[in-house]
Amino acid sequence: MSEFHAGLLAHAGHIAELLPHTHSEADTRANLVEPVLRLLGYTGVGDIRREVAVPATKEFLDFELRSDGHPLAIVEAKTAHGSLTDQHAGQCVQYAAVLGIPWCLITNGLSWALYNAYGKGPLKPRK
Repeated sequence: MSEFHAGLLAHAGHIAELLPHTHSEADTRANLVEPVLRLLGYTGVGDIRREVAVPATKEFLDFELRSDGHPLAIVEAKTAHGSLTDQHAGQCVQYAAVLGIPWCLITNGLSWALYNAYGKGPLKPRK
């Protein structure tokens, strides 16, 4: 078993323990999302940006994932006690498109969905 898979299994084992303490989006980011991002290799200062402003809006996205100084994806986290909706996904795709970033992930820490911000047409085929 790879180190990644072992870490992911360990994290999955902790989710039931963490979930009762994950009431807000901030809790979800800290307890459920950031550990997965670290397992995926986003550990360095240049690998991840938090609370990134979206130009022309008063909004901030939760995470920008980077490689070699270039943004690859954004991550929008929602509370662990809520479901992910098409509205959430659409907002995430819109942010990525405005920022010129090809991929966006939407998560509540339990479910993850990946979308291609450059895809054509409706939301569902971009997933």
